Amino acid sequence: QFADFSDTSAASALAAQMAAEVYAEHQNYRAETVRGLIVHSAQWTSAMRGRLGRSTMPEKVDVLRHYGYGVPDLGRARNSASNDVTLIAEAKLQPFRLDGGAVKMGEMALHTLPWSPAELAELENTQLEMRVTLSYFVEPNPSERGHELRYRYASHGLRFDLKGRVETEEHFRQRINKIARGEGGYSAADAGASANWAIGPKIRQMAGSIYSDWWQGPAVELAGCDGLIVYPTSGWWKENRKLPYYEKEANYTLIISIRTVDPESTVDIYTPIFNAIQAEISNVT
Repeated sequence: QFADFSDTSAASALAAQMAAEVYAEHQNYRAETVRGLIVHSAQWTSAMRGRLGRSTMPEKVDVLRHYGYGVPDLGRARNSASNDVTLIAEAKLQPFRLDGGAVKMGEMALHTLPWSPAELAELENTQLEMRVTLSYFVEPNPSERGHELRYRYASHGLRFDLKGRVETEEHFRQRINKIARGEGGYSAADAGASANWAIGPKIRQMAGSIYSDWWQGPAVELAGCDGLIVYPTSGWWKENRKLPYYEKEANYTLIISIRTVDPESTVDIYTPIFNAIQAEISNVT
């Protein structure tokens, strides 16, 4: 006997199949990575983009609530081409630390992006898209107070931010330190290329434990944006000081892809990045 079904039921089965296919090829991947790759591969259709209108903040929030990050593409989740390269970092950090009698923000992780600013600058006005996805899991609060306060449900939060193209690494670290400690909001002027993000930092970090956003612009503007920081935000691991939850580490997966916007482009961005990674591996070994 057959019955009609709709809404999320069919989508759940398709997502499970896609996750199984990614797992089958990469059995050593973490669950955070598989989930991240599926979201990372998703794109809004033209009909979905039609709801954006003038791309105001309320319109972007509306599109995300209706469609999430769009329709996933299994091919993109599995492969990299010469003009489309994906980098995956499975890492961990300790979000909180005990300082005297107070629990404070702990580690943040700086990821140096493996592309040569000089080589990207040589591409001048070639339009590039860089997509960043941060995937992690939280530990739900075992108590029933999770809906009362913002930091009572999730054990911790993680966020990411990109180094501005005219920003020094020292200034970048200082800026993120202030944000993590709650001493200052996001500064578009500091970040430089923030206007190029499709979703933007204020919207992408509103809820959940997976964030994806994509930057688009000329290669010369992306050339100096060669660093990305993952940093913690508060949660009940920090707020509950009776037990040493603040000593726990948190796994996360950072996925970064860069590609040419024009699908017919013959620009090879894969080889320079591959060579840079190989050189780094040779230096370590």
